[in-house]
Amino acid sequence: MIEKVTTKPVAEIVTTTSTTNPTGRTIFNKLNKPRKMLCPLVDHSELAFRILMKKYGCDLAYTPMLNAKMFAKDHKYRVRNFGPLDGKHEMDRPLVVQFCSNDIDELIKSCEYVKDSCDMIDLNLGCPQNIARSGHYGSFLMEDWPLIEKLIDGMHTAGLNNTCKIRIFSDIDKSLDYAQMCVNAGAKWIGVHGRMREQRGQATGLADLDYVKYIKEKIVPKGEDTEGKEEQVVISNGNMIYPEDINKVLEYTGCDAVMSGEGALYNPGIYNYTEDDDVTTAEGLDKI
Repeated sequence: MIEKVTTKPVAEIVTTTSTTNPTGRTIFNKLNKPRKMLCPLVDHSELAFRILMKKYGCDLAYTPMLNAKMFAKDHKYRVRNFGPLDGKHEMDRPLVVQFCSNDIDELIKSCEYVKDSCDMIDLNLGCPQNIARSGHYGSFLMEDWPLIEKLIDGMHTAGLNNTCKIRIFSDIDKSLDYAQMCVNAGAKWIGVHGRMREQRGQATGLADLDYVKYIKEKIVPKGEDTEGKEEQVVISNGNMIYPEDINKVLEYTGCDAVMSGEGALYNPGIYNYTEDDDVTTAEGLDKI
């Protein structure tokens, strides 16, 4: 039997475009402060997996990274990667749609197609794969700050509830400056993956949460000073393998939320636990 699709009016959640231009903190609070998030995962974080994760404790999910150039120009690509049920099922919200892009016109056109079926739209600035190098997007924009500013500012100026997800530089203060630049350009949330661009494949290693913590402590919202103002929403990415890592990472970094990628693939129930659960090992592993 096919389950009847239920939808929520966009106004009941958060419209991705806004005439009042809410702050990132306002949006975060309106979405019930989602602390446990599913990373954008190419070939994995599609609708069915997002709903599975939501069923087992995930608060908010990202779509896989979508190529804005193809999404803007190719109808078949759009239908194949963001179908009529995406963002419509009540268990598929809150939802963040993620695009990679290096062209503001293509990016904004792509956003127009999805803005009423999601809660936020994210710019991918973290993909380290060779296809991102050849396509000049993701983490291979890290040296082109003027282009990144143009992309984020264009989304912000268009009234979109926009976010971005970055990687770190080897220098911690440069990493902070980079994150602050993204926020000043208009990113309402910022996801910080505590790995450098070179950390991928067999060289992945552990994420450096000291960088994430430092950015969270020092960064300020767009147009705000540091006294008596709301804090910037920062999401920690990296080192999320076991359920016990959730509170450990949140407490250490001070971030507003965590996101899990590989950990969620290993265990889609990573967020489904209580304080009384034994979460130090995968179920049954200690019996082997």
